[in-house]
Amino acid sequence: MDDEKKKYLEVFFKKCYQRIEMGEEIGGSRFDSLNLFEEISNELADISNYAFLQYVKIMRLEEKTKSIETTKDQSERDQSQS
Repeated sequence: MDDEKKKYLEVFFKKCYQRIEMGEEIGGSRFDSLNLFEEISNELADISNYAFLQYVKIMRLEEKTKSIETTKDQSERDQSQS
């Protein structure tokens, strides 16, 4: 793992730790009574939805990039024919 990834990993774990501390401060022992399987299933659904929405964004960006490249190529061809 390179230094950049190590840095991101450190930041990620700090954020995770802060979130769990915040949850304990706000909810106290709220997590003791949760249905773990239901909570994990809900979280995985949320993560999957987020991943899908990010995929859609990437596909849209790719389409726009191709459109820009096509327009640029056409413009260059038009200029060379003039």
